[in-house]
Amino acid sequence: VRVFISGPDSRAVQTELPDSFFKLSMGELKAEADMRKKKLEESQLLVPKFFKEKKAKDARKKYNATTIRIQFPDEVILQGVFGPWERTTALYE
Repeated sequence: VRVFISGPDSRAVQTELPDSFFKLSMGELKAEADMRKKKLEESQLLVPKFFKEKKAKDARKKYNATTIRIQFPDEVILQGVFGPWERTTALYE
């Protein structure tokens, strides 16, 4: 666990984004719809349990670590690095 304390001169810059930044293009909408359709089709397939478990295990191997940062109102940042196999209860310990 690391704790970062920023000085009074090191404030983050607030960036205002235009509303158009949050609007999806037609291509992005189509890609999202295709991804959801594929995910729905995969969930409805009759796949053996061991295959689903293997796929989940492979997905967990994809990441070595997870970094979580929490910034408090007084500009203090708390950072923790966790393994992807750890349960969320590790956050509270």
